[in-house]
Amino acid sequence: MRDQDAVAKTVLVGPKRSSRWRRTIRITVLLLATHALVWGIGRTQGYFATRAVEDKSERISKELESSRDLLLRFEARRLLGRAQDALDARNFGIAQQQVRLASQLLGASHPTAAVSPLVDALVKYQPVVTEDLGGQHQQLAGWIGQLDAQLPQVQHP
Repeated sequence: MRDQDAVAKTVLVGPKRSSRWRRTIRITVLLLATHALVWGIGRTQGYFATRAVEDKSERISKELESSRDLLLRFEARRLLGRAQDALDARNFGIAQQQVRLASQLLGASHPTAAVSPLVDALVKYQPVVTEDLGGQHQQLAGWIGQLDAQLPQVQHP
């Protein structure tokens, strides 16, 4: 009988069981902490992914703006060439219109310090009806040269 009492005492002395409520609270707190950790990690990853997309979008927007400015300058160059042709054909009104359009395009292309004086000169251009168009033709050629110096050179294959 002593053996049975010893076995019974060791069973009774075993670890105490905590209540169900305490166990449920521990599990709930552990789950909440896990969810908070996962949420924080996801939030951080989302922030960095969003930041990368925003940086790329900003870079592409700047590239697009510079491409647009370059396109406007090339178009202004083309219009100055057409103004020369109109001057040669003695169409002074068309020449003035082409130069005015070129000045508007150059002004819209966020002109640099080197291009700004050219825009001012183009705005003031007024063709004069004369027999000798050499001076006016040379003036347009000078403006075209100034603009060409600011444009990248296009290489043909």
